[in-house]
Amino acid sequence: MAHPIRSSVIAFISFFCCLGSTLAADLSINNVATNEGGTANFTVTLSGGATQRVTVVASTANATAAAPGDFTARSNVTLSFPVGVTKRTFAVATANDGVAEPNETFRVSLAGATNATLADAQGVGTIRDNDRAIARPGVSINSTSRNRAGVAPSAVAQFPRTGNAGFQVLAVNDLGMHCGDLDTRIMSILPPFNVLHAQVVRKGSTGANRPAKLGEDQVTVGYSAAANPADPILSNLDSILDPGFPGVYKTNFWSVARSAMDPFYPSGVLPLFYPAGANIIDIGLPVPDVEQLYLGDGILAADQQLMPGRAFPYSVASGNAMQTFTQFVGT
Repeated sequence: MAHPIRSSVIAFISFFCCLGSTLAADLSINNVATNEGGTANFTVTLSGGATQRVTVVASTANATAAAPGDFTARSNVTLSFPVGVTKRTFAVATANDGVAEPNETFRVSLAGATNATLADAQGVGTIRDNDRAIARPGVSINSTSRNRAGVAPSAVAQFPRTGNAGFQVLAVNDLGMHCGDLDTRIMSILPPFNVLHAQVVRKGSTGANRPAKLGEDQVTVGYSAAANPADPILSNLDSILDPGFPGVYKTNFWSVARSAMDPFYPSGVLPLFYPAGANIIDIGLPVPDVEQLYLGDGILAADQQLMPGRAFPYSVASGNAMQTFTQFVGT
C-alpha cells in the first residue's frame, strides 16, 4: 500500500510542475519616435514564463505617414524568441523627404503569436519632421501670464550684465526651485513666483576701507528678468519659440490663484493682498518676510513683488522695465 503522505507530496509536485509549464507568456510592443531619415527601432518584449520557443509576426501599416514616401513598409516578418530570450527589435527605416510638414505616424502590428498571448499588439511610430525652419527669434523676456495670438515679432530684451569691481550684489530668492510641467499650464507644485532679496556690499580691506553693507539711503537696487540661453526647451521643435508654433503658452496661475492658494493662508489674509475684482496678474503671492521678523523690527509682515514688464509685457521699450526694491531691512 502506498504511503499516504508520500503520495500527497508526489501529487503536489506533479501539479506544481504542470502549473509552471502553463504560466502565461505575453508579448507587447512599444511606441517609437525618430527624425525623418532615421530608423524607428521597435522593441517587442516577451514577459511571463515561456518554456518553449515563441514566435510572432510583425507588419507595418500606414496612418498619417504612408509607405513608401514616408517609411519603408515591412510585412509578415517573423520574430522568434528561443527559451530565455525576452526582447527582439523590429526596425523600420524612414524617409527624409525634404518637405516641411507636421509630424506623422505609422503603426506596427503584431499577429499570429505561438505559445504566447498578445498583451499589446500595436506600436505607434512617430516621424518627426526636420524640414521646418528652426531659426529662433531673439531671446525675449515677457510676462509669464499675458497671452497673445503669436510669438512677439520683436524680442523684449534683457539688460546687459555689467559689473563694478568695487561692489558686490548678493541676491537670493525665498522659495528655491519650482516644479511644474513644460510651461506650468497644467501643474505647479510651487507658485511661479519668488520674493527676491538682495544686499549690496562695498568691497574693501581693513580700517576705513573695510567692507560695508550699503543701506537704502546709499544705493538703489533694481531687478529685471533674465534668460537662460542653455534652456533645453529652446532647441525643441514645437516649443514656444518655434516660428511655426501657432501661439504662446502662458501659465494660468493667476486665473486660479485666489481659489487655489487661499487654503494655505490664515482665513482672510490672501484677500487683503488679492482683493476681489482687482487685477492681480503678475503680482506675487504675499510671502512672510523673515528678514523683517528676525533681523528687523520683529513684526511679522508679508512681501509682494511685481514681475518685470507687468503693464506692457510685449513692449520692446518697457517690457522688461527695471523694478526697484521698495523695502529695506536694516541690521
